[in-house]
Amino acid sequence: MIKMMGCLMIVLTGAAVGYLQSKKLTARTLFFEEYQKFLSELTLQIRYDSSSLERILEKFSDYRRLAPVLRICREKIQDGNSFFESWHQGVGKLSKDNGLLKGDIELLLDLGKGLGISDLGGQLSHLKLNGELTKLRLEEARECKVKKGKLYQMLGLSLGITTALLFL
Repeated sequence: MIKMMGCLMIVLTGAAVGYLQSKKLTARTLFFEEYQKFLSELTLQIRYDSSSLERILEKFSDYRRLAPVLRICREKIQDGNSFFESWHQGVGKLSKDNGLLKGDIELLLDLGKGLGISDLGGQLSHLKLNGELTKLRLEEARECKVKKGKLYQMLGLSLGITTALLFL
C-alpha cells in the first residue's frame, strides 16, 4: 500500500513538473502581450505628451508583469541615472517566472538604447522598430505555447508514470 502511494506521488510530481514547464510558455506569451500594449501606449505618450520619460513611466503602474522594471527604472532615473542605465537595471530584475529567453531579454534591453537620447522622430522610429520585433516574438511565443505546451505536460506525466513503473 505504501509502495502504491509512493508511486502515485511520483506520477503526480512528474505531472506537476510538466505543467509548470508549460506555464512558462504561457507566461512568456502573456508578458509579450503586455509589453506590446506598453509599447503602443508609450509611443502615444511620447508623441503627444511633452513630459520627461520619468513622468511618462509613472502612468504605467497597472502593468503587472512590467511593474518591477518600471518601478526600478523610475527610481534610478530619480537618482540621476540615464534612461538606458535605469532600464538596463530594471530589466535585469525581471523574474525568471516570465519564461523569457536570452533573445527576449536583448530585445527588452534594446528599448533603453534609443529612448531619451534622440529627438522625437528618432524615439518614435525606435519604438516602432521595437514594436515590430516584439510582434514577431509574440507570434513565436504563441506558436511555441501551442506546440510545446501539451508536449511538456504529457512528457512530465509520462516520465512520472515510467519512474513509478520502475519502482513496482
